Amino acid sequence: MRDTFEILGYICRNVPNPPVSRDARLAARRAAAASAPDGVDRISDLPDALLRDIVSRLPFKEAARTSVLASRWRRVWLAAPLAVVDTHLLDHWPPTPAEEAAVAAAVLPHATRLKGVSFPSLRELGICSVLVEDGDIDSLVVRCPVLEILNIQGSTKRLHLVSQTLRCVQISSSVVENIALVKTPCLERLILWQVKGSPFPASDMRTRIKIGIAPKLRVLGYLDPAHHLLEIGGTRITVLLLPPIFHFVRMATVDFNVIIPVECGALQAGMEPTGSAILTTVKVLSLEVCLGANGAMMVPAFLKCFPNVEALQIKSAKCDEPAGKFNIEYWQKVGPIISVLMRIKVMTISEFRGEQHELAFLQFVYQNAQVLESAVVTAANRRFTGISDEQMTSILQKLDSSRWASDFGLAIMGSNGPEGGIPWMFQRGANFSNDDPFAPVKMRSELLFFMTSSCMCRFY
Repeated sequence: MRDTFEILGYICRNVPNPPVSRDARLAARRAAAASAPDGVDRISDLPDALLRDIVSRLPFKEAARTSVLASRWRRVWLAAPLAVVDTHLLDHWPPTPAEEAAVAAAVLPHATRLKGVSFPSLRELGICSVLVEDGDIDSLVVRCPVLEILNIQGSTKRLHLVSQTLRCVQISSSVVENIALVKTPCLERLILWQVKGSPFPASDMRTRIKIGIAPKLRVLGYLDPAHHLLEIGGTRITVLLLPPIFHFVRMATVDFNVIIPVECGALQAGMEPTGSAILTTVKVLSLEVCLGANGAMMVPAFLKCFPNVEALQIKSAKCDEPAGKFNIEYWQKVGPIISVLMRIKVMTISEFRGEQHELAFLQFVYQNAQVLESAVVTAANRRFTGISDEQMTSILQKLDSSRWASDFGLAIMGSNGPEGGIPWMFQRGANFSNDDPFAPVKMRSELLFFMTSSCMCRFY
């Protein structure tokens, strides 16, 4: 029951504010018309498009009532993009059990048959905790010709997206076996938060993420090597563990497999993905990874697949049993990564716990990022780590800044949020004015202390 209330609370926080208000009333329009000096109805002479725009700003019950004004208005409301808000349907809220089915049917007719639903004027769609059949969402997206934002929370076996207008896809707290961007020429953002391939924690099933035609994809995350399998342009990137000496990075196309041996857990120097596995449009990349577990081996491969990343956001997952091999020597064997050497200007790490494997990764980035301008380290809530703010600052000050590749601003921040971080909110990703929705804070360079020694800024 507690989980149910938490899910409902999360959904309610994600629901955008209705575009209309219950305070808007048709009576106001009538009063304005009655006050005209000559009594002439000039509103009815307006073009159809403008009348539809006027009607669309009314609650849908008031919009329907415009049909009795005059014959000119009789069918205007039927062609207007109305906002159907469940709380506007009744004079009381919440509905009684006897009213729930009628309210649901009014908001989404034929909800059990999504394949037959069409919304020609819909621009943002949220599907939360709705039981759908395989392919229902795919079909619904096709029938929404101007849809720009798709938000999903729940479970579906597969999601194969074909849309000429989608700009942002967000999937949160969901179980999805397969996500494919089949043909999405306008898609700018693919945001995944706690997306897994199975509802069972012990399962090794991972979500397959296939990026096909997405030439404008700029923001991507949170990719999670422990729960996601990435495929770009028909090339899959995975890691095979073969104890005790070697493991392999496998780049498998749909036609054949290429297995490249990698000694001692490091990517072979000079190894690069093929052209079909490189996505140059991505500028903002976010990874959720345990830097002390085997999933960390995929970090260099991901970074090589996105060579033009300018902002790298790392969410450090808790590592209960760190492998111990992911030290600075391990990362030095990775070899050159173009995005780290020449592209990354902003780098943040959140849920930082001060572990040695986290420090080793930071040192690797700081030693190689030649154009890095600002970095933010957000510590996990000290209630869960037992490390005070002063101790966390002391840990970070032990990093050897004399070997860093550039002078950059470094800010250390604290967190009062839950373990694992604050849940993702759809409003963040749908705000296109924010070019980096993953960034924990927007830092102006003049407010940061540029590193030339072990001094750092602290923000709590």
